[in-house]
Amino acid sequence: MLQKRSPTDSVGNLYYRIVVFGTLALVVALGLVAFVDLFDWWNVLPWMGANDTGWELLFAAVGAFVVPAGLSILWWKLWPAGVITGVSLSVCLYPTLILLALTALFAALDYATRNRTEPVRV
Repeated sequence: MLQKRSPTDSVGNLYYRIVVFGTLALVVALGLVAFVDLFDWWNVLPWMGANDTGWELLFAAVGAFVVPAGLSILWWKLWPAGVITGVSLSVCLYPTLILLALTALFAALDYATRNRTEPVRV
């Protein structure tokens, strides 16, 4: 008797690996392009256009939900996981980049002040 396979049995397939990593890479790439498009350095995303900053923020926020939800169709039966993963990545991308930049800044300041031989006088 054949057992019915669940969607999680297929996660190891090459298709799902390509879809998962491709979705994540595309969401990150579109998020970075949206950031550049927000400051009108490169107007390439059709849903943002050449609008005012407020409208571009609104369209970027809508795109952060719609694009990953649309890409989750490629996940077949695992589409709810695709929606959750894609939307959470697109929403958390900018705070993560800001935290990474602040961490690098503090690490550079720590390195610069740690190698001082004389005490800092105030």
